[in-house]
Amino acid sequence: MPMRLVTDRDDDDGDTFLVALKVVPGASRDRIVGGWGESIKVTVSKPADRGAANRAVVKLFADFLDLPESAVTIVGGHTSPFKTLRVTGTTTIELSRRLKANADKQE
Repeated sequence: MPMRLVTDRDDDDGDTFLVALKVVPGASRDRIVGGWGESIKVTVSKPADRGAANRAVVKLFADFLDLPESAVTIVGGHTSPFKTLRVTGTTTIELSRRLKANADKQE
């Protein structure tokens, strides 16, 4: 099943989209694992305690996309492993390109 990326309805420039994540906190390292159904699976070393894992997810995604952390916001699933991120300042095409390059590198 392909990953589902949704352009934000309030975006006029086409550089804001929503992405679904499956987050595994308390892992051995922070990394973007890859596609997981319609979501992207990520692992973070921080525990799911007082927002530590959420902050790690935002930093991981911002670093992955070369964006400031302020461009990545959790908009759903704050206390769940299934989260929705709003990403501003890049496109779904760029995210897909980077995910493919990341998958190729892991093989």
